[in-house]
Amino acid sequence: MKRLLLVLSTDETTFGLVDYQWGDLESKLAAQCDDRDKRRVRLSRILDWAQKLDLRERRNTAVHGSWRLYKQDRTVASRWPRKKNDTILIGSLNDLRALESDCWKLVENLDRLLGEEWPGAVFPEESVPASFRRKE
Repeated sequence: MKRLLLVLSTDETTFGLVDYQWGDLESKLAAQCDDRDKRRVRLSRILDWAQKLDLRERRNTAVHGSWRLYKQDRTVASRWPRKKNDTILIGSLNDLRALESDCWKLVENLDRLLGEEWPGAVFPEESVPASFRRKE
């Protein structure tokens, strides 16, 4: 998400400026979605897909949840998410496996949107060691 924001945004050109959490990254990427080009339209579809699958909350449950081990190979995670009015999210090891697959799909889809522009951010010119240099 951070790499794509660097490529699409004209405001953020250094890695430190895109150091956001998932929710903020999602919002900033969504702000880049318009019909200026096919990549931005595809980005909108990818973000909608991730939101429908509730990837951010599922990931947060896996990372921040309290995992419990039970007999017979049963593992459960539970979490009380912020600002959800006493909602308890519960996930299992099978949920974690499904999340892994869905997160990799998200990464692959976002990487495809970067195309060949990303190497410029990986290997910036010596004069700008920590920033993304756009082609002019």
